[in-house]
Amino acid sequence: MVNGVEDSKEQAAEPKKKKMSSKQRMMAFVSPIVGVTMVSLLFFMLFGEDNFFASDDVRERTYSTEERIYMMGDGNIVRAEFAIEVTNEEARTSLINGRKVIDWILSNAISEFDLERISGKSGKEALENEIKGTINRQFPSLQIERVYITSLVIT
Repeated sequence: MVNGVEDSKEQAAEPKKKKMSSKQRMMAFVSPIVGVTMVSLLFFMLFGEDNFFASDDVRERTYSTEERIYMMGDGNIVRAEFAIEVTNEEARTSLINGRKVIDWILSNAISEFDLERISGKSGKEALENEIKGTINRQFPSLQIERVYITSLVIT
């Protein structure tokens, strides 16, 4: 029994592990969740506040054309649709009221391009910039932020 006495002395010398109470377990579980949530909120408030409702704001400031058929300068046919983003909602209303002029601007801009010139990313960007510049000249009171080609099919 000498070995048995030694074992019991070793057990007595070791401090007993305390069990966590239910409150302590709950705090150990909830604290990291609260911490991560607080850091996320802080990050959102510092960096994401300006863009939180950006999609609604952009939608209110964007005029989308109907899909139309245009003829390019080299005789190719283009079926295209555009979105024109303006600085404010009143400017969008002006574009809607002047949609005949917008259609004319789009037709003239596309007729200045041929298949080689419009091909690729740089060609599409050149067309968007041409349309933007022409609209800004025709509607000097408006400020166009960007023109997007939402659909473009060349046949």
